[in-house]
Amino acid sequence: MRLGHVELDNCVCENLADVLFCEKLSIERMRERVRDMPDCVEQVMGGLEVSLARRDWDSFEAYLLAAHEFPAFSYSDALIGALEMRSELVPNEDVLQVLSYIGDPETLPVLRETLWWRPVWDEFDQVAVKCIWAIGSIRNRSARDVLLEVIEYGSEPMRDWARSKLSWAI
Repeated sequence: MRLGHVELDNCVCENLADVLFCEKLSIERMRERVRDMPDCVEQVMGGLEVSLARRDWDSFEAYLLAAHEFPAFSYSDALIGALEMRSELVPNEDVLQVLSYIGDPETLPVLRETLWWRPVWDEFDQVAVKCIWAIGSIRNRSARDVLLEVIEYGSEPMRDWARSKLSWAI
């Protein structure tokens, strides 16, 4: 969807990509501009799919920023694909945060698998904690069962977060 020819902070923006990739905009200003746009779920979905296919993680991360503002189930396939790579190049924590806004039950299998993945850099279980946030947002019986599994087998921080999410998982 086109915005029209708009100049924002000396950055000409005609569509979502113009806003996301304008080097003159700060992250805060970029978020404001994205929030002011008309619904752009289709553009976000397309951007996620193309950048995932190209393994262009800078672009993928930019579209994740927009996905925060316009959460939709339609992003799930691209986000699942990114998590299934188990790559430290993927902005996994950002993917998980978007999934926590979406709450799509279709993502539960990959969230359950990712929950137990330990990237070398993740000494404080941040990936697992964000998986728990995403699982807690699903709010169904299957998600509850995974949270109960975490309470039984997870690290202390994982168990604490699972307990906190369980109170509203169903």
